[in-house]
Amino acid sequence: MQWKVACSVVLLGLATGTAVATPIYVDSGGREWLDVNDTRYRSWNDAAAVCNALTGACSGTLVTHDQSSIDIDITGYHWATRDEVRDLFYEIGGLPAGSLDGYAASFDISAGFGGHAFEAFEPTIQFGIGGGVLNILNGLTRDQFFNPDLMLWSAYSGIIANPPFGSDSFTLNGGLPTSTREISMGAYLYRTVAVPEPATLGLFCGALAALFALRGRRRRSAAA
Repeated sequence: MQWKVACSVVLLGLATGTAVATPIYVDSGGREWLDVNDTRYRSWNDAAAVCNALTGACSGTLVTHDQSSIDIDITGYHWATRDEVRDLFYEIGGLPAGSLDGYAASFDISAGFGGHAFEAFEPTIQFGIGGGVLNILNGLTRDQFFNPDLMLWSAYSGIIANPPFGSDSFTLNGGLPTSTREISMGAYLYRTVAVPEPATLGLFCGALAALFALRGRRRRSAAA
């Protein structure tokens, strides 16, 4: 039944020209991360038009600028900071503690960190190299910085590169100007799943126990 509902939602989105955001990974903190591919070819400015650059809260439709994709409703999602994406990289890659404190690190591919990351996320672009494939995940965070070389504002992006040989790399440093749209780069977005508070959960369990006790008492009365 669930897959039928999901298919209906997707078809409805296609019919209206607006896709429904669907999470691809849930981290240990309960954050549901959107597939970065769903938001490719949008600039930092495009995301900032729908998401608050200070709080990260998103509301509305992230409009597409490429014929291969459609608009996507990201209401209820949050645009991640690069520190939040760094924490995500630590988790999905299984990286050693502190290795990304400088926002960039490289590892021998035999360690498997890049492979682990791509078990959770799909690459935003791939290149054939020799007998293997170079996987790259590239997405914008909501942080920006003033680039003195270009004399304009630029956006930070989070990149994971997993080549068939050499070194895996995890980078959260400089990116493109905030107005640039790149077909191989999306945005890092997540939503937080509400978890019942212990007091609320206890109240619910107590009410459920009382209900079963009442039903049992009625059955005994009826039998008598």
